Amino acid sequence: VQFEPTYRMTPEVKFQPERVQRMMASMVESQMKGFVYSPQVAAMMSKVLSSEIESAVRALDYPRYKIVCLVTIGQNLQQDVTVSSRCVWDTNLDTSASYRWSDKNVFCSALVFGIY
Repeated sequence: VQFEPTYRMTPEVKFQPERVQRMMASMVESQMKGFVYSPQVAAMMSKVLSSEIESAVRALDYPRYKIVCLVTIGQNLQQDVTVSSRCVWDTNLDTSASYRWSDKNVFCSALVFGIY
């Protein structure tokens, strides 16, 4: 079976950042609850959490969207942390969702980009 190109320029279903953010919030809160900071464990946990969030977003079925997930976990020492990004994209089709969680010891920032 050989598939022909669709030449589709717009998505059938648009990426919904509110829906993704709600899903990310529940996943981050459940994973980070009771987490004790350790640099080695935080590095591993950020990879695992990023992979889980990306898989969950893919399960929401946004066809032809490239999903990129970034998770940052750090020790909360009352410092100021800014996580930022720059992208060249189509503002009508591409978007992002973010969620920030923190307690007295740890912070976690999760970003998901949906790029058509």
